[in-house]
Amino acid sequence: FTSYKFSDTDIPVVILNDYYSRCITYTLDDELVDRIMADLLSGWPPIYYEYIKTNKLYIKFKEQLQSFQELTIAFEHGDFANNIINVRDELYLIDFEFSRKFQPIGLDEYDYKRTTKMQNDDEIDILTKIKSELYDEINNYIDKRERLWRIEIFFLQQLFRLIWIV
Repeated sequence: FTSYKFSDTDIPVVILNDYYSRCITYTLDDELVDRIMADLLSGWPPIYYEYIKTNKLYIKFKEQLQSFQELTIAFEHGDFANNIINVRDELYLIDFEFSRKFQPIGLDEYDYKRTTKMQNDDEIDILTKIKSELYDEINNYIDKRERLWRIEIFFLQQLFRLIWIV
């Protein structure tokens, strides 16, 4: 059992915005869209890729993505808000099993603001809103069909892969 002391301040948002300000903005082309979509898929077990690729929100996300001229890309934690811990007044981000290396900025900040009631859905860009709904839908689908042990094995493999990269 892990207990999180959750911060209700805007400090995580300030940190994220500072990080976002140092990220690279890319001119969008088909190759970049394919890279973003492949990275998005990498957060789930391959057995679900076919379901995900035919999901209406996945298709809508890709279409919305293609409408941009350029996008700022960053590392994405994936479930940012519930994984901030405060240890002796220092904030730490933990639990990276939903992380992705190459995603448009915005989801982590939205997740934090939505969870802390600092923002409502009317104040978010459409791409991030679609993505958040997509993640929720896919995770609910998987949760209904998978046993916990199988998912944990996949995420452990992902974690070891990240450790080997570093």
